[in-house]
Amino acid sequence: MVANLQQDPAFFAEGPLHAIWFHIPMDALMMDEDASDKALDCATGSVMDDPFVTVLARTMLSMVTCGHRPSQTLVDHLFLALRGHLLDTYGAPPAVQSRGGSRGLLPWQHRRATSLIMDNLTNGISLQAMASACQLAPSTFLRAFRTTFGETPHQWLIGKRIDRALDLMADRCISLADIALSVGFSDQSHFTRVFVGRMGVSPGAWRSANAGRALALAE
Repeated sequence: MVANLQQDPAFFAEGPLHAIWFHIPMDALMMDEDASDKALDCATGSVMDDPFVTVLARTMLSMVTCGHRPSQTLVDHLFLALRGHLLDTYGAPPAVQSRGGSRGLLPWQHRRATSLIMDNLTNGISLQAMASACQLAPSTFLRAFRTTFGETPHQWLIGKRIDRALDLMADRCISLADIALSVGFSDQSHFTRVFVGRMGVSPGAWRSANAGRALALAE
C-alpha cells in the first residue's frame, strides 16, 4: 500500500497483522533536478494497493529472515528501484504537460490550492505557502497554476473576492465600504478600482442596476 504521510492517513486493522514500513522522505524522492518539480499524486488521504511495493517488501523480508546481511550496494539499488517506481507511478505524468511544456496542477494540488485561497480570501496567502502545500517550488507552482486556470493565483483570488462581493451586494443593508473590507480589499476606493476593471461598471452602478432582480429573488 502507498500513502502520502503529509495527508495524515489513518489505518485500521481488524485483527493481528505483520507489516513492513518503507518511510521515504520527500527530500529523498526529490534529490535530483528531473524530479524536483514532481509531486506524488497519492496525496488524497487514502491508501492504494501497489503490487510492486509488495514484491519489493517480500524480497527485503526474505533477506532479513534468512540471516544474511545485505550489502549497502544492494540496499541502495533497492531504494533506487523503489524511488523510481514511486516517481514514475505517482509523479506528475508527461501527459499533463501543455503545448508550451508547462504542466498543470494535479487534481489534489488543484483542490489544495483553491481551498487555501478560499480559506484565506480576506487576508490573502503567500505564493510560497501555496507552493509548499502543493509540494512544488514557487516558480513551478506559478507556471502550473497559470496553465490550469489561465491566470495567476493573485488574479484568481481577486476574482473570487469579486464573486463574494457580488453576493453581499444583494443585501442593500451592507455598505460598499463594509463589503470592501470584508472580502479583503484595503478600502472602498481599492474595491471600486478593481470592480470597475473586472465588471466594467462601479459597484454602486451595478448594485442599482441589479436592485430589482435582487428584490424579486427575495420575494
